[in-house]
Amino acid sequence: MRPCPFCGKTDDLSRNLFSGDFVCDACGASVDEGSWNNRPVEDALREALEFVANAYDMEASVGDNSLAFYEAYSVARAALNRANTGDQQ
Repeated sequence: MRPCPFCGKTDDLSRNLFSGDFVCDACGASVDEGSWNNRPVEDALREALEFVANAYDMEASVGDNSLAFYEAYSVARAALNRANTGDQQ
């Protein structure tokens, strides 16, 4: 299970026996099972940040590498566009 989408806690999760929803005992958030682990915007942003960080690491190790930054920008922009439109592909 992923951490609570609202407070980030991981140890305080339980399940409502009547609704089947997951409940965060730390903040009281209640979310259905399908939504708890489905976070397309967060996943797209993580993907974009990973590409940007990797491009920065490449640039730092070999000097100025404009192509790496352009590629990272393109991937980051595509991921952000997917997040903004709700497209999970």
